[in-house]
Amino acid sequence: MSKLMKIFSGSTSSADVTTALEKARADQVAADAVVAATDEAYQDGLLTETPAALRKLVDAKSEATVSADIARAKVDRLEADLEAALTSEADEANRAAYEKAKSLAEAAKKKLHAEYPRLALGIREIIRAAAEADVAVAAANENRPDGEPMLLGPESDRSTPTLWREVLSEDRVEMWAPVNQSAPISEDLQRKVRPYEQRRRLGSRYEEADNDAPTQGTVQTEHGSLEVVRRTFLRRKILPDQTGWRAASLASELTLPALLAGDEAVWSPSQGGASTVLASAVKPLRQRPVQAAREPIFEYSPL
Repeated sequence: MSKLMKIFSGSTSSADVTTALEKARADQVAADAVVAATDEAYQDGLLTETPAALRKLVDAKSEATVSADIARAKVDRLEADLEAALTSEADEANRAAYEKAKSLAEAAKKKLHAEYPRLALGIREIIRAAAEADVAVAAANENRPDGEPMLLGPESDRSTPTLWREVLSEDRVEMWAPVNQSAPISEDLQRKVRPYEQRRRLGSRYEEADNDAPTQGTVQTEHGSLEVVRRTFLRRKILPDQTGWRAASLASELTLPALLAGDEAVWSPSQGGASTVLASAVKPLRQRPVQAAREPIFEYSPL
């Protein structure tokens, strides 16, 4: 960073340098305008002014030119300093990001080496305990005492069974249905039906049949008026089918790699039965062999 930048902007930040640069550019434009004005006055007075007056105009033009050159130099220097400030700030940001990433990596590495082996072995122990329980449950169910229910394995509640349609109750009901259709209209339309008057013929005249339930009517729907009739339906209250979810055993799904390359995996998926899983879970883990330090040897190549 240059001393001039501090003199002009009072700061080394790119934001403050940008503000100083904008002011310097405005000053340069104003100074160039003064140069142009003094030159125009000098040119206009060449044939009308006295030599003494013209010398004053030349002095004014010279002074304006010096001011414009100074303003231009400030702009040039501030433009260079702005580029340097932006580069410095980018370097500082990159350094900060690098140091943060370095710190995060070191902390994660420490956590990985301190906690992963313990957690992985803990999960392996859960798999072993579940397999041991499965073996015991299978043996107990084969010789289950009379009246006792079948035992379930420790992972049974991880799955939900498929439930099939179940009829809870059924009865006969009278409902309104569209003419020439077998399904009743919706419950909200049932309450809006306007029954036709029921009449019966007595000799040569009709009279109201108050004791007869109406069998025909009309209801207003969003599509217009609908003719309906009264019909008998068998109504069932049911529980519909419900799809279940089946979870595979942890032993068949989990993969727990070793922390260090060359060591045996803490756990690899097993598709065998509970006895096979239990045998794998209690087997000691193999560690990579210790390699001897390298010794220098000679090798030869023909010339």
